[in-house]
Amino acid sequence: PPPPPPPPHICSNKSGARDLSEIVDRSRKAADDEYLPDGNRYREMIAAEMAEGSADSLYQLRRSYVREKRECPTLTANMGTGGHNVPFIKDQWGIRRLSISEVAQFQGFPPNEDLFPKNIPQNEQYRLLGNAVCPKLAKLVGAQCQKALQDSESRS
Repeated sequence: PPPPPPPPHICSNKSGARDLSEIVDRSRKAADDEYLPDGNRYREMIAAEMAEGSADSLYQLRRSYVREKRECPTLTANMGTGGHNVPFIKDQWGIRRLSISEVAQFQGFPPNEDLFPKNIPQNEQYRLLGNAVCPKLAKLVGAQCQKALQDSESRS
């Protein structure tokens, strides 16, 4: 039999992508520990790239450079350990990494949902989100697996 059609879009618009402004909140100050302090070894490198690029973009710290992204880059587990792959934005208060809530939304979790117990450290939350599978995608894959199993059982 022919393969099943691809699943419908799981994002909010016809292109399959959400605008960064739907998730990244630049209108209010984030927690102080989200901002890069003066003297941080990466701050100047990120600020220089931001000065050349768009104020609406995300900036991803790589091992030896910073790249501008107009969409969310791949979120990885090592976001919680510092160093490379950490996405940053600039707002009126400074340069900050994405918040736990923003990262969770980019991974497909609902906004403002308390995903983690209060005793899980923030770096561990970033690591867990970097390892996460988008819930809607997991549901679609699970449904296809269930259908394949049911089809297999009905043929036997």
